[in-house]
Amino acid sequence: MATNTTHLSSRMVFLNSDNAWKSLSSSEKIFLFDDVIYCPPTVGMTLKLKSLQFCNSAYTIGSLSNQIRFTVSSSPVVHHDIVIDPGFYSSSSFLKILQEKVTAEFGAGVVTAAYSTTSGKFSFTYTGSGSLGLNPSGTTCFEPLGFPRGLTDVLYTSLGVANFSGLNSLYFEILNIPTSSLDTRTRAASNTLARVNVDSPSGSMVYFTDTSSSSLRLNTSTLNVFHCRLTDRYGSQIDFNAIPWEASLVVDFFHVIAPREVRTLEKAIMLDENDTEATTA
Repeated sequence: MATNTTHLSSRMVFLNSDNAWKSLSSSEKIFLFDDVIYCPPTVGMTLKLKSLQFCNSAYTIGSLSNQIRFTVSSSPVVHHDIVIDPGFYSSSSFLKILQEKVTAEFGAGVVTAAYSTTSGKFSFTYTGSGSLGLNPSGTTCFEPLGFPRGLTDVLYTSLGVANFSGLNSLYFEILNIPTSSLDTRTRAASNTLARVNVDSPSGSMVYFTDTSSSSLRLNTSTLNVFHCRLTDRYGSQIDFNAIPWEASLVVDFFHVIAPREVRTLEKAIMLDENDTEATTA
């Protein structure tokens, strides 16, 4: 939608995660303002994320993505769960800690983890009885292992390419303000205000500025509460590890044009008949 088209001045809203009225997590904050942004009748509002600044401090493997469940297809089936310590990992550092974990769980020489620099894939050699597989029902560590999301069966064959790129994109959501955006993560209307590409390496700052003229129309006439949540491409909240983030929003106003009645042929005929009857009478 176009920018401001009324006599009302645009309003800027500046947010700092450290100054939230209520902090629900490092990526979910509620901001409350004493000053209310109000638009009069026949005027509507639009909202856009003008800028966002944050540190790419989300771990490659965090507390929501550090569990691995191995299943041995013996009789009976046996599950082995291991937990990777959250942190920044590369393929080599992950292989080292992974081997330590499986050795502690299975015993020395039972499971050997390997990583191929040629294929970019992990593999496991198992010397025990039965077959060793990765179980999606107890696993959250998907990308680093090349483990496909959405899989329901235990994976006994080779894994996919390992992914240690970490956070690739960020979705800026405002939960209390309906924007009617369409989002494939929910397959329905959502409260997503903007998507931000994360193209800086781990530990670096990310600076986003929207230079477009587009904004989202709001179905409200007042604004003084902003319930913001920053999520990744899977809809999970991003753990910034207590590093604050800042954002600026811009509110614009536009004239609401009253809908005009479109006369259909049927309605026109009915009106003509009524006029004819009135003239005859």
